[in-house]
Amino acid sequence: MVEDFDQVKEMLDTNKRGLRWSAYHLDIEGAFLSLSKPLRGAVLLHGFCGYGLEASGKMLGCTHMTVYRRYVNGLERMTNYLNGVHG
Repeated sequence: MVEDFDQVKEMLDTNKRGLRWSAYHLDIEGAFLSLSKPLRGAVLLHGFCGYGLEASGKMLGCTHMTVYRRYVNGLERMTNYLNGVHG
């Protein structure tokens, strides 16, 4: 999702300074919250929680293909957000 991730990964460490840097520069929460509610649902259930497309669809009240489209669209939008492409 993040361009030049290998370089970013080198800057991460487990001390407080490194964690603050990664939280600031890799704004996963901001990227997630920038999504519409339907996209957030698909990314949360299928991507973060690991539910299958069918199970996610049942929980969201839509088809597995709709979950798939929302998931892919959500990841694309999060990628753009993390790479500074807002809008």
